[in-house]
Amino acid sequence: MKLIKLALAIVASAIGASLISAVVIVATSIITMPEYSEWGALPLFATMNTILSLTIASTLGLAWHAFATRRNWTGLAFYLAPAAIVGVLGGLMASSGSSPLWMGAYGALLGVLTALFAWLIRRPDRDAPNPDRATP
Repeated sequence: MKLIKLALAIVASAIGASLISAVVIVATSIITMPEYSEWGALPLFATMNTILSLTIASTLGLAWHAFATRRNWTGLAFYLAPAAIVGVLGGLMASSGSSPLWMGAYGALLGVLTALFAWLIRRPDRDAPNPDRATP
């Protein structure tokens, strides 16, 4: 059951965060550059964000989850901080020199939203502790 809940958390959080962040990027571009922006780009941004978010959440996110749960780091902050750092680094790599501040902030938003939704779905802080498995 935990594995199904974890898989659901990854997929649902990636899609939810991608949709929200795509709306943010399109709305921001409409406000800042109305002559170059349109809502028609929303599906493209949402698709690209979902692919990026799913890839990172299913690799680095799962590795972090395993690492954090072994050390009983199950609080929300233990999931948001690494996601923000990875998001900033991903945004800076994707910026290719053009507006790195904006892309870093956008990457952090996508990472934090993905981690937040995954944490809220999975809620690792509510897991029961594993009992000792000593042979009787």
